[in-house]
Amino acid sequence: MQYLRLLKALNDFFDKDEILTVLVTHMIRNELVGPEYAGLYEKGILRGLRITRLYEFYIESLDKKELKRLPQIVLRYFTYESSLSTKSKAYLYADILKNHSSSREIMNTYAPQIERFAYGQMKKGYIDPYLEVIYGWLFQNVGVNEETAPFLSRYLFTYRITVFNDKIESVLVKHKELRKGQRCTLVGRTAYVQMYTRDCILMFEDAGKQVHKGSIQYEIERVYDNSAYLKALDDYCSKDIYLLLNWFEQSLEQRKNDEEACAVCLALMADGNVNQLTRNRLNSWQIQYYHEYYHGEDFGERYEKILKEELQIHDAALLIETCIAEGMYEDAFDLVCEYGFEEAAPAKLLRMARNMILLRPQEYNEKLLACCIHVFDEGKYDENDRNSPPHDPRRRTSHDLLRLFAVKVISELRHNLSFYCCFSVAATSSAFFLAICIFKKSGVKPLYGVQQSL
Repeated sequence: MQYLRLLKALNDFFDKDEILTVLVTHMIRNELVGPEYAGLYEKGILRGLRITRLYEFYIESLDKKELKRLPQIVLRYFTYESSLSTKSKAYLYADILKNHSSSREIMNTYAPQIERFAYGQMKKGYIDPYLEVIYGWLFQNVGVNEETAPFLSRYLFTYRITVFNDKIESVLVKHKELRKGQRCTLVGRTAYVQMYTRDCILMFEDAGKQVHKGSIQYEIERVYDNSAYLKALDDYCSKDIYLLLNWFEQSLEQRKNDEEACAVCLALMADGNVNQLTRNRLNSWQIQYYHEYYHGEDFGERYEKILKEELQIHDAALLIETCIAEGMYEDAFDLVCEYGFEEAAPAKLLRMARNMILLRPQEYNEKLLACCIHVFDEGKYDENDRNSPPHDPRRRTSHDLLRLFAVKVISELRHNLSFYCCFSVAATSSAFFLAICIFKKSGVKPLYGVQQSL
């Protein structure tokens, strides 16, 4: 170091090329790089000194906090591939794109290099302020394809976070929908993080591994936004869990209820990194979709993928109604036994109960009986009987007897069971299930019971 100081003093005093040559050669031989040496390297370049690796050491020594307009002689030197570090190459190419893009000669020379470099960095997933400039230029000329899609799926959701606290080393990102978070190390004061959904949680970790949340000052800015590219990613990254989260969130905001949204929902539910709260929300959406919007013919297969444990009562009622509409009466009844029937539509319950009696004619079931009484109390005697409202006096006369005997009779079974209606209530086929259930409960023979009531 004493020799270096001596050479610097001699160079400052005499300002001769011979002394500068000795000084710069000594610096390169000892691999001295840094902003404090950049001025001497630049001086040697501008004086035309022919020293091996002079230009490389100049670029490596520049303070890369901001772009500096590089001399033309430097750009001519790096016309061909160089041995610069990745960071210095990014700096060089970013300077060319920002400060020399108007020069057709320079751009024609450097464009192939810059493009090759950009693709190489994309494959590694690297991002920094100078790569931002390079990627911005590249994506003006290159769209979404098999090579760019994996990187764009991250880059379109990348945010630059600048932290104003020297003690912080990492930024922690937690998506509310996922079990695991992400850790991004700060370079200087900057970190690049990916956030795919709204309301992500940002935390900051210091050197002692202590996590801070609301006490750290920071700035956040989206790096790149292109809605057309986002849409084009559908063809290349259809299984990416983070993109699926974003697509489904957008579907909810746009109130999209279609098969595409349903497929995304199913894919998310199958991913082990999706937390239970989100799985429950997805499951609820899926149940509502099948109840309100689905018109396919494979609900039976899809039913197996629906989570049926710990359902909300409203969701359970929708699922019960959907099963009944699809003719899956036993599945509907299993849900009734688990969650009750109070919120399900009485007309649908009537259909289920009637079919369950036909499916299990010898079986007595308290839950089915309670369901039948509930339907009867709701004034639903027949799926198609809307002529007489529930509070019609004819129906309310001796209501307790009606509940006990339910003496509506199916017309097609009159030749087997000689039932007669009481209280001027017309016989209908779909009310037969009430009589069967009540008679099973009471232990009274149907014909005898009806005759006694008369």
